[in-house]
Amino acid sequence: MVNEPKKNFDTSVTLSGLRLDNPVVPASGTFGYGNEYKDFYDINILGSFSFKGTTREARFGNPTPRIAECTAGMINAVGLQNPGIDAVIGEELPRLKTFFRKPVIANISGFSVEEYAYCCERIDKEEQVGLIEVNVSCPNVRHGGMSFGTSPEAAAEVTRAVKAVTTKPVYIKLSPNVTDIVAIARACEQAGADGICLINTMLGIIPSDYSRLDILGRDLKTKPNEIKSDLAVIFDDAGYDEYFTPLQIGRFLSYVYPNWNMNMFRSYLHRFGLPAKKRLKTFSRGMRTKLEFAIAFSHDPKFLIMDEATNGLDPIFRDEILELLREFSEEENHTVLIASHITSDLDKIADYVAFLHQGKLLFFQPYDKLQNEYGILTCKNSFLCNLNPADVVFYRKEEYNCRVLVKNRFALAKIFQDMEIIPATLEDLMLFYTKGEKLE
Repeated sequence: MVNEPKKNFDTSVTLSGLRLDNPVVPASGTFGYGNEYKDFYDINILGSFSFKGTTREARFGNPTPRIAECTAGMINAVGLQNPGIDAVIGEELPRLKTFFRKPVIANISGFSVEEYAYCCERIDKEEQVGLIEVNVSCPNVRHGGMSFGTSPEAAAEVTRAVKAVTTKPVYIKLSPNVTDIVAIARACEQAGADGICLINTMLGIIPSDYSRLDILGRDLKTKPNEIKSDLAVIFDDAGYDEYFTPLQIGRFLSYVYPNWNMNMFRSYLHRFGLPAKKRLKTFSRGMRTKLEFAIAFSHDPKFLIMDEATNGLDPIFRDEILELLREFSEEENHTVLIASHITSDLDKIADYVAFLHQGKLLFFQPYDKLQNEYGILTCKNSFLCNLNPADVVFYRKEEYNCRVLVKNRFALAKIFQDMEIIPATLEDLMLFYTKGEKLE
């Protein structure tokens, strides 16, 4: 049998004069500006990609969380987070040239016809941009917030304005959330569009499986915005765009939280030694965490949730944060929920302690009770038989001795006066509850 040489297939496509090696083009919003994927594979195997939807000014986007899992996959409401047209032209595209050798598709978004035209005119001058994709699913702020893409007239107006200031092909990206997408597509074609992108994100909703859910005394279904205003969540990494500055984030959040205090935010930036006008990409992990605390304290939440938020902080600042949390929680109607593996932090500020292990709640008790009731007794293994099983929570045998977690430690101290029973720490409790044995 003779081995036949492999045939070379031509996979190239041409879009309005722009030749691509192949038709594989990741959609805008899924691929960032390319840098996010380059370390995983050589993205030059793609025909091209459409970069993140870009607006005139930097945008924080919607409040987090923005993504939710559902039975059919996931839904999202990102809100066009991007660093703005200046940063894209000045930083993202020069960086892109260092690892991507092909033309890129520029996705442009806007909230007025003038903004669309401005951004498209600027991006049209960039050598690596081969095609401009215009997202008309954005709300028209001058006409009640209705999307440009829901009206043939509005979509056509955007198309004409963009075509008047560009030399490269322009494709209009339409919204599927309309009654007649054909009429809108034809209006864009007649206005000069070189192509149509079908379709943008479809509207979705997560069906609730509850009739009523009260948070902070309010129904989540009827009062979601009020509830969000009274909540603050601090993660170990919140994931703000690295091109934003603290002041930009502060201005964004002033539109999110009705009780946002910009002066207080500035004072916390100063107190924590954070540069207000430097981009987050220059910040260390500890500085980003400090920024999270500054944000949380600046809109006076009733309920503050912290998820491993003190990780990576130096001991001095950690102590300062714990002091602030003590002051915060002592005020009326303020509650702090901390999820942490740093038990020393909890020892300093916790009023109640819950221990979760492998999805099970092992204990939930007031901190004072844990401190006053539980103790550690060290004895010989043979001494175990002298203890009442009702007083022994768990025990752990070691090579020569036995360590016993007991309750009613003050009463036991009177019985065994020649033996020392030391207070149990939270770390002790965690170890005994997960690795200890019951006394039968």
